[in-house]
Amino acid sequence: MYDLDELRRDQFPLSSTQAYFDHASISPLPQAVMQRVQHAVNGLAEGPSHFFHEEALPLLDSLGEQIRAYLNAESVHEVVPVTTTSAALSAVATAIPWEPGDNVVFSELEFPSNAFPWMTLPAEEVEARIVPARDGGLTLEGLLPYVDERTRVVAASAIQ
Repeated sequence: MYDLDELRRDQFPLSSTQAYFDHASISPLPQAVMQRVQHAVNGLAEGPSHFFHEEALPLLDSLGEQIRAYLNAESVHEVVPVTTTSAALSAVATAIPWEPGDNVVFSELEFPSNAFPWMTLPAEEVEARIVPARDGGLTLEGLLPYVDERTRVVAASAIQ
């Protein structure tokens, strides 16, 4: 994990000339991350086998353990790292053993990565129930009329 002191504004070169507010799918990297990425690139270029076994694998093991502890999971085998939120949601959507008549509920305000995986499920098996926004947001009361005994997933992001 990163030391919070490393995440100061001066660690983001872009911040010297611009204010950056949108981070939905991509964002500027802090200097500390750029240095670590460059270190990995150099390690892979100069000695890939050594770098992978001596640095990358132990780092991945440590990361898995930190995530396991943070989530209070019983085992690191309950933690599955993925590249993006979109990939994770797609994996979850396709891993559920859906049955005809099942449904999934989500807000019309959801970011596409939390809507498309559910909307692309076979319509003859799974109904995508899209909840209209109320006063620009989503409330528990707004969700309730759309949820029933066949609801398998309520997909709601913390941001929306």
